[in-house]
Amino acid sequence: MTRLTSKGLKAIAAAVNPPLAAMPERPQAGNVVMLRATEQPESAPRRPVSAALQDDPMFKDLCDADYEALGFRDGTRVPDHEGLDQGCARIRARARLVFDHMVQARIAWLDESELQQLAVGQQGSALGCERMRAQSNAWRRDIETIKQQRELAGEHQGWIEPLVVDYRAGFQRALRGAINAQWLR
Repeated sequence: MTRLTSKGLKAIAAAVNPPLAAMPERPQAGNVVMLRATEQPESAPRRPVSAALQDDPMFKDLCDADYEALGFRDGTRVPDHEGLDQGCARIRARARLVFDHMVQARIAWLDESELQQLAVGQQGSALGCERMRAQSNAWRRDIETIKQQRELAGEHQGWIEPLVVDYRAGFQRALRGAINAQWLR
């Protein structure tokens, strides 16, 4: 079973950066996190998950779910390929919603920051204003990265795809179990 924690977030970051290596079908003894990296076309941008994004509570909640167990549960309830497709679509839709909320939170912060920059600039603190500008630029880059990952989630790529792969693995395990149970009757 896969349990994504802070190590899982780092694994997602590693999964979207070259080189991409295939993971074994079953976890080896001592493996805490098992992610199966998916190949991305060369045209797909590969950006690592920044520390600010890793610490975002919404992103952590999204990544901390046990998607393999969720897939297994759904596969035992609705053991058909339509159920699998619906489950994967739900994960991607949830990810897009989380990404939208993350972008909105950062835009609100940027609006507040610009007002503070004006106040600091009027007080004559060039160093404080420069620091705030640097932080604002970092948040703007994060916003662009999040927007890009939102689009990639709809294209079956990006940070979310390892979570979907885990869901598929659990679902397919349940599907194989259902098929085997029918044959043993």
